Amino acid sequence: MAAAALVFEAAGPRRAKVSGYFFGGVGLGIAVSGALILGVDGTVGWRGDWLVMAGLSVLLILPAWLWLGEGAPDQAAAAARTAGTARFPLAILALAYFCEGAGYIVSGTFLVSILKALPETALYGELAWILVGLAGAPSCILWAALGRRLGLPGALVTAHLVQAVGIVLPVVSPHPAAALVGAALFGGTFMGITTLAVTLATQSATGHTARAVGLVTAAFGLGQVLGPVAAGLVAERSGGFNDALIGAAAVVVLGAALLTAGSALQAARRASGQDRPRPV
Repeated sequence: MAAAALVFEAAGPRRAKVSGYFFGGVGLGIAVSGALILGVDGTVGWRGDWLVMAGLSVLLILPAWLWLGEGAPDQAAAAARTAGTARFPLAILALAYFCEGAGYIVSGTFLVSILKALPETALYGELAWILVGLAGAPSCILWAALGRRLGLPGALVTAHLVQAVGIVLPVVSPHPAAALVGAALFGGTFMGITTLAVTLATQSATGHTARAVGLVTAAFGLGQVLGPVAAGLVAERSGGFNDALIGAAAVVVLGAALLTAGSALQAARRASGQDRPRPV
């Protein structure tokens, strides 16, 4: 997220559009990593897989390092750009992003294991992960465009609800098609939500982009830590992942409800003239 702060500061008023391309790289990376692991097909062992991934990462980071150039504009210029923009309550955004982190990570952590554990879908584990990446790469651009049309909070709510459907599809049906559609919906939303949430955080800050990004990212990271732990305990007690997936979807829907409440609070503040920019 430090990279996101640098890119968004440099992008200025174009940050909503640029964010789609920036976060799309994560989905592309997932697809490439899945395809690369299938390509080596265990010939170098799991340690070799990690070394191949590390080497690829070093090669890909070089052009980004060179692109950074002189860095971000100063805080005064950033404050001037954000002054007067409608601000979403950052505390509510952080709570919603926490819910996303706790919910999405259950599928992100256990998706391949869940599919491989079922006879009907055992052959589709790696394919589903590649599909997650392929769906994620263009999704950031599409969700960023939808955010400009619906507004960032409205697009975020939509993405949360679509993702919740994708999470529970393997519970609804054991058919391989349901698993693959669920993987596509999951992949097509999780980085889109990051794109929208981080962009909304930067727009709601006043010249303190790094602090705003840091706040929501810390909440997201905490959710990522707690989500798999809770899901693992639930799965162990229930003897399967169905209850864990249902719980994860419910947490993501809770995030959508928080975003809806935040939008209502934002509208009320704007109507009463209380929506004045303040530092984060």
